[in-house]
Amino acid sequence: MKHIVKPALILTLVVFFSALFLSYARKITDPYILRDEIEKQNEAVRIVLHGYTIGEEAIAEGIKESLIKLKKARLMTKHDAENVE
Repeated sequence: MKHIVKPALILTLVVFFSALFLSYARKITDPYILRDEIEKQNEAVRIVLHGYTIGEEAIAEGIKESLIKLKKARLMTKHDAENVE
C-alpha cells in the first residue's frame, strides 16, 4: 500500500499543475485566436462578396456570433467571455 501512495500523489500533482498551466495558456491565447478567426471569416466574406463593403454593424454581429460559437465550443466561463470583449 505504501508503494502506491507516493506515485499517486506525484501523478496528482503533475496533473493539477498541467491543468493549471493549460488553463492559463488558454486564457492568454483565446483573444488572439478569436481575432484571427474573425479576420479569416471577414476575409472570406470579402472574397465572396467582391465589390461590397462590410459595415461596422455587420462586423460587430459577426463578432457576437463568433463569441457565441466559441463559448459553446470551449464552454467558456462568464469571466473568460468578459475578458475577450
